Amino acid sequence: MSHNIESLKLEDKTLRLYVDPLGRDGVEYPSDVGPIDILALDSDDAFVIFELKRGRVADRAIGQISRYMCWIKKNLAHGRMVKGVIVAKSISLNLRHAIVAVPNVSLFEYEVAFSLNQIFEAEGPRSVVVN
Repeated sequence: MSHNIESLKLEDKTLRLYVDPLGRDGVEYPSDVGPIDILALDSDDAFVIFELKRGRVADRAIGQISRYMCWIKKNLAHGRMVKGVIVAKSISLNLRHAIVAVPNVSLFEYEVAFSLNQIFEAEGPRSVVVN
C-alpha cells in the first residue's frame, strides 16, 4: 500500500508518504506508543495515519489509532489536522458503532483479487545457424 500511496485519495485529497527531517519515511514510522503502519500527508498537509489489519478487526483498533493520533498531534503536527484510517478485510459491527464517537477516523475494507496464469513447460534450447 505504501508503494502506491499517491494513487489513493482520502476525502478527495491526494496522499504522499511522510518523510521526516532525518530522512525516515512513513512506513512503520517509530513513535513512543508503537510503530505506525503508514504515516502520510494529504494535499492540505494534514497528517494521515493508516492502521492496517488482516482479517476482521475489532473495536480495540480505535484505542490503537487514537494513541497514534495523539502522539502525532503532540510531536509532529504543530497545529495541523491529524486523521486516522483503519483498513481491514472486514470491519466488525462493534467497530462501526465505536467509530461514531471518534472524530477524524475513517474505516475502509479491502478486497483482494488475483488471477492465475498457467505457465507451460519451457521449450528446449534452439540451435542457431550462423552463415
